[in-house]
Amino acid sequence: MDNGSPLISYELQMDDGLGGDFVSLSGFSPYSMIRHFTVSENVVKGRDHRFRYRVRNAVGWGEFSEESFVLAAVVPSAPF
Repeated sequence: MDNGSPLISYELQMDDGLGGDFVSLSGFSPYSMIRHFTVSENVVKGRDHRFRYRVRNAVGWGEFSEESFVLAAVVPSAPF
């Protein structure tokens, strides 16, 4: 990427928690810069979902980031 060009968009992707294909959660628009959102669909408790992102500037899209893993869980019950 060009180090002097400002970011104009980003894309965030998530898999199904089984190592399947990535699906875009944000970045459908080439000029999307949404800052906050909640993933509430296609999340399966007990699975490690993979996430990755990439950014776009005037030169084009960069490479995807390293993958991060998030374990989908629930708030634990209070101890007895």
